[in-house]
Amino acid sequence: MTSNSEPDFSEFMWMAEEDLEDFDNKVINEVAQVMMQQATIVSSGILRDEEEEFLRRMLEEEEERDTVYYSQYLEEKRRNNETSDLESSMQKMGVSPQGMGKESTLNPHAAEFVPGQRSNSTSSEPARNTRQVNAGKKS
Repeated sequence: MTSNSEPDFSEFMWMAEEDLEDFDNKVINEVAQVMMQQATIVSSGILRDEEEEFLRRMLEEEEERDTVYYSQYLEEKRRNNETSDLESSMQKMGVSPQGMGKESTLNPHAAEFVPGQRSNSTSSEPARNTRQVNAGKKS
């Protein structure tokens, strides 16, 4: 189809020949019948067992989902409260999480500390026990 030619509606001509008022009335009657049947079933309390079971399961799943979401919400809220408590405690102590590494005086090239192992000292003097040195100072 080119842009200058008119669209071909020949395949839809049957719709123009149909009596639209009769068609509308027929559809409206069908819809009314279905609605009356559904109203009768619901008003008389006669739901089929399958429908009742389906609705019961659907409600249970919704309650379960709401419970899971609510418990996740409470957990996240608790974590946020703990985080804000920690941040306020750090601020009271004058500690800033952003500047913690900037003011450090630790040697980044030092050997890893392993508890229970003596460090290899380069001097010939053996490492002393600090308890013995401190005990001698107190007396």
